[in-house]
Amino acid sequence: MSENVCNRFENEYFDYVYIDGEHSYEAVTRDLTNYFCKVKIGGWIIGDDYGWTGIAQAVHDFLEKHKGEYTFLTESDSGKTGGQFAIQRIR
Repeated sequence: MSENVCNRFENEYFDYVYIDGEHSYEAVTRDLTNYFCKVKIGGWIIGDDYGWTGIAQAVHDFLEKHKGEYTFLTESDSGKTGGQFAIQRIR
């Protein structure tokens, strides 16, 4: 599981991290929290299934806590169960 290995990597280790794991609010929140600091400044966290129940809310709650630290992108037609989101770490 992703939370079991995140401590194996130094902060600012990855250019990008792709999240497509467990689709619950709690799991997405955990992945974003664990891996945001692991992405280099200018790097990205990209995720799948933005439209699934719980995922968009987890993303937006995470972003609310990190104002000024990111650029956020999502597909305009993410639909009910699909779509991608991208968070670029800017500080």
